Amino acid sequence: MQTQVELNDELVKTALNYAKVNTNQELLTLALTEFVATHQRLDVRELLGTVNLRPDYDYKRLRTAGDDYVSS
Repeated sequence: MQTQVELNDELVKTALNYAKVNTNQELLTLALTEFVATHQRLDVRELLGTVNLRPDYDYKRLRTAGDDYVSS
């Protein structure tokens, strides 16, 4: 889709330096892709109360056990 927009030249120049892309089209595609991905992620606060851990789950033991610990 072809669209004509006016963009802040300094903002575009700065974004091109960060994004390591060569064209404004690549920059806008990247920006839109990241925008959509960010908004599609499930907000971690929505997960509050939805996870049930096993009663015998011991995160401290998992940290210190290394590779020899195998959960069942």
